Amino acid sequence: MSLLGFWRNRSGGRQSPGYLHINVNQYRCSGRLSMGIDLLDIRFRLEKRFNIALIREQFDVDLWELAHRRQPPDFTAGEIYELLLQELKRQNRDVPENSWGLFCFCVSEALGLDAREIQPDSLMEADLGMS
Repeated sequence: MSLLGFWRNRSGGRQSPGYLHINVNQYRCSGRLSMGIDLLDIRFRLEKRFNIALIREQFDVDLWELAHRRQPPDFTAGEIYELLLQELKRQNRDVPENSWGLFCFCVSEALGLDAREIQPDSLMEADLGMS
């Protein structure tokens, strides 16, 4: 199953464990964003490297919205990087001068890639092999 698989909640409106319930663009939407081990690893590495806390619920919602702009669902390294920059600014943190390089290092370590392979338009699943 794809990392960004989306399943309809068939529990009759009841909240089920593991389901994310969000309101997107003024409509009620229920679904599950499966956070694979690679994405979880990337998230923890970014939090440690940049000394920030990525708020899980908001991070998940933002990724869900980004991923579902494409078919099949996926998002780019640049889109995750932009979320990171937004969070740094929200937490009144300075953006390091070499932030893209640090970001690429975190992603490359998590995915076992050469950091030079990571481009802003690289799709995380399709191009970089994130699971």
